[in-house]
Amino acid sequence: YIADSGNNRVVRFPQPFSQPAGSLLPDLVIGQKTFGANSSNQAANKPSATSLSLNPNGTPYYSALAFDSNGHLFVSDAANNRVLRYNKSLLDLGSPGPAADVVLGQSTFDTSTLPFATSVASQKLKNGVFQPSGLAFDTKDHLFVCDGLYRVLVYEAPYISGKAASRVMGVVTPASGQNYQISETGFYQNSTTSPPGGVFTIGALPFVVDTGNHRILRFKAYEDWVAEATSFSPAASGVLGQVDFASGSANQGQKDPAANTFANPFAAVFAGNELHVVDNGNNRVLTFADPSTVTDPSTLSATRLLGQDYFQFGSYNLVEGREFNFGGYGGMAVDWTSNPPPLYVADTFNNRILAFRDVRIVKPGDKANVVIGQGDDAFKFYRTVINYPNADTTLPSQTGLFRPLGLAVDIGGNLWVADGGNGRVLRFPRPFDKTTQAADIVLGQSGFTTKNQAVSPRTMSAPYGLAFSSQGSLLVSDLAHNRVLVFQPDATKGLQSGQVATTVFGQADFSSGASGSAANRLNAPHHIAMDAGDRLYVCDSSNNRLAIFGALYSQPATSASLGLQINITAPNGVYVSPKTGEIWVTDPNNNRVLRFPDFDNLPTQNYTSNGGVISVSPLAVTQDPFGNVMVADAANRVAFYYPGLYVTNAANGLQRVAPGMIASIFPAGNTYGSQTINYLDLPNPVPLATTMGDIQVRVNDVPAPLFFVSPGQINFQVPSSAPVSGTADFQIVRPSTGQVLADIPVTMDLASPGFFTDGNLTYGQASSLNQDNTRNSATNAIPRTQVIQLFLTGAGIVPNMPPDGTLPGAAFRTAINPRVVIGTTFVPDANIQYSGLAPGLVGVWQINVLVPDLTAGVGSSIAIGVQYQDRASLGYLGKPVTIAVK
Repeated sequence: YIADSGNNRVVRFPQPFSQPAGSLLPDLVIGQKTFGANSSNQAANKPSATSLSLNPNGTPYYSALAFDSNGHLFVSDAANNRVLRYNKSLLDLGSPGPAADVVLGQSTFDTSTLPFATSVASQKLKNGVFQPSGLAFDTKDHLFVCDGLYRVLVYEAPYISGKAASRVMGVVTPASGQNYQISETGFYQNSTTSPPGGVFTIGALPFVVDTGNHRILRFKAYEDWVAEATSFSPAASGVLGQVDFASGSANQGQKDPAANTFANPFAAVFAGNELHVVDNGNNRVLTFADPSTVTDPSTLSATRLLGQDYFQFGSYNLVEGREFNFGGYGGMAVDWTSNPPPLYVADTFNNRILAFRDVRIVKPGDKANVVIGQGDDAFKFYRTVINYPNADTTLPSQTGLFRPLGLAVDIGGNLWVADGGNGRVLRFPRPFDKTTQAADIVLGQSGFTTKNQAVSPRTMSAPYGLAFSSQGSLLVSDLAHNRVLVFQPDATKGLQSGQVATTVFGQADFSSGASGSAANRLNAPHHIAMDAGDRLYVCDSSNNRLAIFGALYSQPATSASLGLQINITAPNGVYVSPKTGEIWVTDPNNNRVLRFPDFDNLPTQNYTSNGGVISVSPLAVTQDPFGNVMVADAANRVAFYYPGLYVTNAANGLQRVAPGMIASIFPAGNTYGSQTINYLDLPNPVPLATTMGDIQVRVNDVPAPLFFVSPGQINFQVPSSAPVSGTADFQIVRPSTGQVLADIPVTMDLASPGFFTDGNLTYGQASSLNQDNTRNSATNAIPRTQVIQLFLTGAGIVPNMPPDGTLPGAAFRTAINPRVVIGTTFVPDANIQYSGLAPGLVGVWQINVLVPDLTAGVGSSIAIGVQYQDRASLGYLGKPVTIAVK
């Protein structure tokens, strides 16, 4: 049973692990009349016995489910301030939308209002339930209900509608003049804590998941509680997750979680002899030994966990140094000054920079080589701590980061980081030359540990984009102050910590920060760029334009604005190629990155785009040293865009590809090197080389054997390791530099039968041999009842086939015989004498067929065909492949 809160319903899936794969469907819906409905209270103005309100305003409430000993289902209907019971007999009947037969917290099924105010003074009242969440039954069918008033209500069986609770857990009235304190009796509340989210039982013992106090409390059995007159709420007998009853800090006040700490635990379940806890704030599930059998549960540590690799980490989603969490932001930079050229990515919401040693060879799933902002120990790739090691948004450090955004690399290979959450820009000297990563220069603040976000020439609020001028000045867009600051280096000392800006764009002076839409004003500037003429390009996001300012050292006034000529909705990323001057601008709302000509040609092109790429809500854009576009997008990834290519069956020119076949690659508007090389011209042609003329074809990163390489065509054998379904990544690579010349995902298949033909055509006379090993042709037709040898490619995987690129040393037969058509008739299977790899040829499929005596036509152009693995051979454009028969 699942509380499907967003759909205001409970759905039942019958015995999920007993159902066949792919057939798991619910068989019962509660709270709605049909599976296709999801309105709160079934779109009525008031609740009923058949309705639920778990998502009244588009924000789901937490709803819990519990069964009593009789099999009746209880549901916490949070937005209706009630708990409903559904009788087992109706559940067994399985009709959709069953009616509840008992309501707790309300007197009738059609009301949802509370009989009291939601205040501390109401905590002792027992005749109502405020936004109930967790539910549990003990062995005596006492029902425990977590309530939004920082308490747990206890109900005694039997259950009738409108029944009041018998006891209340978690309420303590402080002595006169004292404040509420966290204790073994009370669930202390303030503006930053949450009420208990969960409750569970182990036998007769109730346990409360005290969410806001980051702990689980163990209580004695209900029958053993002291009388209410003595203590209104019972005292806990043990605590799990804290060292004592007076402690209530997340992770016991430590910056990292541990095997014995919680951060906002929300629910728990006991199964077998183990306790499993949803440790919500640490994004994990912890497993503990039975806490009911130990004297002091505070001594327990978890034995297993889900959701994290180690107990000391609590980041959401897996974090190990190969993933991004942009959160709608992000930045990139490539260090063109270094060899190899590193790629730096601002992993904004993981509070770190991931650095990849060589942008030319980085591949999907690669782990970063260097991480900046999370220390230098063995676990730095797994952490996402704000302002490491302080874990505090108000305490910056020399090594930590808080929401890093823009990146830039100076001429010396030093990395500059816009540390947006700390209102500063940091310099990290040549990260790949260092074993420890610490900033050595800070701009925007007076020191590495200060945080002043006022508007001034020395301070920043939310630095976003970075760019360097040709003279070494650093430009910084200050998002919250709607400006771009220019920091000019000293002639001898360069840029220095805490220095003042010398120029401001977007504001009339250094003390102004209001937004504006005039030509010389900005509104939420994001990423920026500079061109070779020192013109400044600003993503003026909230003005829906790319603002272009004149040369840096001239009067700062807008000289052009693309946003006035074309529709660029909220651009956030811009890059200007230092080689071509082309301008790339992200257009996130239209899921694309637009390309514009260089500045001098903008007017001649009417300020319009001349190309671009499709992207999922792009956030930032840059290029590698070869001009390939890279885009950080909202799917939390960096996408690389390379020139395309076409992959065809080398025999028939059709775009159907199978492992082991001979294929051809043709460029899509680009070329592959300058050399033309045939493998037969090499000193040792076989086994086939995987590199010729500094060119490789890689299929899912496996180098393919090459027959022929030229600027306009490559012939190769598809590696036998390639998949037989889905897609494979085909790349053309220059191995000496790692440059990717072309890349495309190609649809793969089991087989792709295609006949080789004479001449340069992909149809007509088949390349075939008569029984006497002479070439079949119109002037040398094969007589009927003799064997013709046909040569194809595309049989796919052949059992025990030799290594890629090597000659078959024996007969390697296909798994099954193909069906062969001569003329218009399939020949008998017995006429197929051999189907397998052609001896002495790489990647060639040979079929020997006895030409039938009567059914084969006679003539110089008798059509032939093959059907193998349900795939038919085809000639190019449907034209037939033929043989000559007499």
